[in-house]
Amino acid sequence: MMKLSLSLILLWALASTAGALWCQTCTGQKCSKPQAKKCSSETMCITATILATSSRKTATQIYKACAPSSLCSATGNQTFSVDLGVQSALASARCCNTDNCNSETLPAPTPQSSNGLLCNTCVASQCNTTLQCQGVEDQCFQSMMTNGTNSFPAYGCASKNLCAAASSLGSLPFMQMVGTITSGPNCTSCTTTAAPTTTTAAPTTTKAASTTTTAAPTTTTPTTTIAAPTTTTTAKTTTTAALTTTTAAPTTTIVVDTRTTSAPTSTTAGALQCQNCTDETCSSTVTVNCSSETMCVTATILATSSGTTATQIYKACGSSSLCPATGSQTFSVDLGVKSALASSTCCNTDNCNSQTLPAPTPQSSNGLLCNVCSTSQCNTPLQCQGVEDKCFQSMSKSSSCILKQSS
Repeated sequence: MMKLSLSLILLWALASTAGALWCQTCTGQKCSKPQAKKCSSETMCITATILATSSRKTATQIYKACAPSSLCSATGNQTFSVDLGVQSALASARCCNTDNCNSETLPAPTPQSSNGLLCNTCVASQCNTTLQCQGVEDQCFQSMMTNGTNSFPAYGCASKNLCAAASSLGSLPFMQMVGTITSGPNCTSCTTTAAPTTTTAAPTTTKAASTTTTAAPTTTTPTTTIAAPTTTTTAKTTTTAALTTTTAAPTTTIVVDTRTTSAPTSTTAGALQCQNCTDETCSSTVTVNCSSETMCVTATILATSSGTTATQIYKACGSSSLCPATGSQTFSVDLGVKSALASSTCCNTDNCNSQTLPAPTPQSSNGLLCNVCSTSQCNTPLQCQGVEDKCFQSMSKSSSCILKQSS
């Protein structure tokens, strides 16, 4: 049960469909003649209405297309926002996963107000002008971009989901006309004071800071340099683990997992019924009535302990913290001597979790480092793998790489 409990940290949602998906496609101010298009590898359709501002002139644009997972991580509504000073875009978007489900044109988003956060923006090549962030913009965005033969820095405010999508797409969602990202983007949390920045594309080095933690688990962004040394106390019940952080670098790409999902809803009247495994191999199942849960979950887990890997199957009622939306996603955690990699699917109809998923594909190193504990010493560097982009610390579980969820 300990392995299974650890693995349950790892479940949540990415929509999927059988066969090629068809989506409505169009771009423009009116989108008066959309056409159906067969998607290639995309498993979502998207419809978005965008308020695009350039040199203080605002126009409404409509966008409908097949959507990659970086843009649509789950079904439901999202708000994307980015402000580079002279150009900005605010988009209301909806992602769905059935044929031509994006035919609806959404209302224009409501203009946002200042949220009190600050980032730097560029005027010519000088990137030290303070910019007021608005609405959902809680990240400072920094990158180098090209448009034709011109290369220029692009700094400003952005929402987390836009930062994540830009990292994968190589351009700014809904602002592709600005140019192509050639370095970065680097997204860091906004503060109430704009941080000093540079305007060159040269990579900077990162430095890991050594601190102590309380008993509450924390997650931080791992570094690409040697993980910071940690210290331990002689008290019987405490072990401190190093918290590693990275300095903001305009040319260092970091993975920001900021997914916006639709709220889970139950489609049955009364209690939901889900399949529940009777053992780790799920050789047999029983139907259970869920209490307050509105989701069923099925997961296949590669659990590794002391170099030995076993496959586990998990089926049960899923709480909203475990399943905030329907769909599938991969989760991963590595504590050094123990690790778990899980593929899971959440659904919201009676006994919808009867399917047993294929085992997830083992991940390779992603170049990030965290500290891991050996006995009571938590200063051994650990290579993070695949989707692991956070350093996890807890007095009960030690220091490790873990994929952080957000909604």
